[in-house]
This record gives sequence, structure tokens and C-alpha cells, in this order.
Amino acid sequence: MSKKLMLLAAGALTALAFAALPAVASAGEWVMDCPGGAKTCNFTTSGGHAELRAEGEPTITCTSSTGSGSVSEGGKTGTFGLTFKGCTATLFFTVSCNSAGAASGEIKVASSVSHNVYLEPNKTTPGLLVTPATTEIICAGFSNITVTGNGLIGHLRELTPGVSNCSKESETWNVDFKADPANSKTQDWEQVTTEGTFYDLHAVTSSTVRTAVMVASGQIKFVGKSKVTCV
Repeated sequence: MSKKLMLLAAGALTALAFAALPAVASAGEWVMDCPGGAKTCNFTTSGGHAELRAEGEPTITCTSSTGSGSVSEGGKTGTFGLTFKGCTATLFFTVSCNSAGAASGEIKVASSVSHNVYLEPNKTTPGLLVTPATTEIICAGFSNITVTGNGLIGHLRELTPGVSNCSKESETWNVDFKADPANSKTQDWEQVTTEGTFYDLHAVTSSTVRTAVMVASGQIKFVGKSKVTCV
């Protein structure tokens, strides 16, 4: 059995090498201006129901998530860690799932790197590209699964529906990680500005590698108002 748990919420999610940095930089990155003009600012994250899916495998569901992190490097790069709680998987019966060394029902994702990216070529739809920490998940009665991959892309949801977040200010930002409407086991957003490198999560059991997706929504909360600047 393979399962996956990464994120959120934006994450979302260990400071692994950011494999696609040159491609991201060439596509442009929006800037998060921290409260008070600080060069580095801290934030907390929170989220509710989350689902981790892979083709041909039972879905892992978690009831909530919390985390913390910071934004630095000119407001374009962040790091954060997450803890998902109430995690289970159901095949013929429901079992608890946890990451290696964590309590029953808890999946902890170590500090992961995120980059500010654009989802569309016109560079007015801000998103987050998260490079997840490799995480081993254990579900009672099933084979262990290693979750890895080169990236997970989420949408920084508009403060005003249908209106770009460019130049907007807020203490709280909502991030959505969605599945492709045409394929519930793949990401909705797989490329920066819809071109170039494809990003995916992978669920690995023994030598079997399957594409995985996380479906979740979360909030990023700063102390004071931060601003999205599209450049």
C-alpha cells in the first residue's frame, strides 16, 4: 500500500535542495513584503481536513494540521514544517497512520522549502511551490510508504474572489492544494506559469513509485499585515 502526506499549507511543508530553482527564477517570482518592512518574518499555519491520494491505493485522511515557518531571501523563499493529526487509512477496515517516530495518528513533515511562483503566464495569479521533506509513513497492517517528489503547487486564494492578490495586504492568506478535476490522483497545478518542469509528489513502496497528490486547504498567518507584490 502506498500513501502520501506532505503539506500544507501551504503549505505548506525539509530544507531539501530546491531542485528546480533556475527554472523558477527564470519564470519570475512574486514577493511577500513582511510586516513593518522586515527582511525575515515568521508565520504560523493551520488547516482542516486533508487527503493524500495515489493511484490504486487507499486514501489517507487527516482531520487537521498545524505548523510554523518563516519567509526570507527578499520575500521570495520560505521554510516551514507541518504536523497532521487524526490521520487514518481505510481499506476493508480503518487504521491509524503516523510518520516514523510520531504518535499514533500524527504525520510530521520536517521543515520544507517553498518558493513564490505564478500559476499563469500573465503573472497575476500567485501560488506556492513546496519542495517537500521526504517523509516515511506507517499505517498499521500495511507496508511503509516513503513520500517524496520534486514539488507540490498550491494556489494563494484571492482575498476577493476573482480578483488578483497582486498588491493586496493581509495578516492571513489562504492556500489551496487541489486535485486535477479530470484526474483525482494528480495535482491541479503541475507547472509554473503552465510551462516547463512538471512537479509531482511520489509515493514509494518497496520499488514501486506512484504519482501522489495532496488535497487540502490551509491558512498562513503573520503578525501584522504582509503584502503580495507581483514583479
